Amino acid sequence: MQAKLILEIGVDGGGAKIFRLPNGSYIETGSSGGFLFDEDDYNKWEKTYSSFEEFWEKFKSDNGDFWVCFYPLYIDGEIKEFILSELKNYKSENDYDHQKENWYNNIDRPRFF
Repeated sequence: MQAKLILEIGVDGGGAKIFRLPNGSYIETGSSGGFLFDEDDYNKWEKTYSSFEEFWEKFKSDNGDFWVCFYPLYIDGEIKEFILSELKNYKSENDYDHQKENWYNNIDRPRFF
């Protein structure tokens, strides 16, 4: 069994993929920066988590209510109910609520690439 893509998200200048590994842990691979070639550093990372929930808490902690502004390129059915619950409970002090629509629209979209 190989790693299974669970979530792919993007935002201007970067993005990440989260895979479930055969041993049950999760790995996030991503890159960011390089948006302004003469000012931004290009960064790549790879982080391991014991559960998807551990990744998600870190993701929300790092991004606050802005997390909903990341564009979901792929959401696997395995985390569909989890994501729907997060969207239902989402509260924003900023004007980001309209961004939830991108997540809802991509919940059942197959991965084409």
